[in-house]
Amino acid sequence: MREAVTDRIDPELETLLTVTAEDEALLRAQQLARDVEVGKAMAIVTYASVMVGLPLFLVPMVRRQNRFALHHARAAGAIYLFGTALVVAAFTNCALFLPLAFACYIPALIGIYRAAAGARAGTAAFQPLGDRLFSWIKIKNSSTEPDESAKSSTTSTPRLPSP
Repeated sequence: MREAVTDRIDPELETLLTVTAEDEALLRAQQLARDVEVGKAMAIVTYASVMVGLPLFLVPMVRRQNRFALHHARAAGAIYLFGTALVVAAFTNCALFLPLAFACYIPALIGIYRAAAGARAGTAAFQPLGDRLFSWIKIKNSSTEPDESAKSSTTSTPRLPSP
């Protein structure tokens, strides 16, 4: 029965219904752009919360729904841990470590700027350190890669309802 339905498909129509690699790349780019727009505010909040001492970078790490926000939350977490270590060290030598603890505002400000621009955190905002420290935290539902149900619906042979 299925062979009979697929035999009736016009070859030109079948080429139109076939999803190409360029189409998949375009869909992936559109999804990434959507992730940036949705996660931009949360990424900015993660850095701003680090500047006032609140660990709100944990929210995207727990939710794990937006790739952009999670990327910036990892970098903000690294800045937070580094700043906290310097504040704890300031109890031993206040003259040396306390100014260094305030220097953690610089990578946080760079992170805010880069998140607002929709860019990756970068080395100046502790991205490599954050990626190493929090590499075990992955996105829950990878929105940039289609799941199995989406892959089956975008095969080269479309499913048509039976007459």
